[in-house]
Amino acid sequence: MRLKHIIIVITALSSLSMVFNAQAKSIQDDLITMVNTINKQLPMTIDKETRWDSSVAIGKKVIYLYTLINFTAKQLSKTQVTKFTEIQTKTLVNNYCTLPAMAVFKNNAIKLDYTYRGKEGKHIITIPIAQTDCIH
Repeated sequence: MRLKHIIIVITALSSLSMVFNAQAKSIQDDLITMVNTINKQLPMTIDKETRWDSSVAIGKKVIYLYTLINFTAKQLSKTQVTKFTEIQTKTLVNNYCTLPAMAVFKNNAIKLDYTYRGKEGKHIITIPIAQTDCIH
């Protein structure tokens, strides 16, 4: 399922990168178009623990909303949330900074927020990713 998730994002980003320009208003419009395209295919099971529910574009930020389908927020210990956050942050920063399909975000200083909720809908963690996270 992760491959399907990556393919959807890359497809949306490919179309986005073709139309992106440096004007802020156009970037916002392009991000809205991208998330609308992605949202048509959601919700989607990413893996046995995660469902991708929706995406939102606000200014120069894209917010991805996920649900951890097997746990409520209260069922996860602070240690589990910390470990999950460390692993996810490392992966997400690496993807943002190195994947060619993500270059359109990095090159235009577009921030990404990955928000995870428990199966009851309560917030667990938001992982923000930005151009400043990349080592130059």
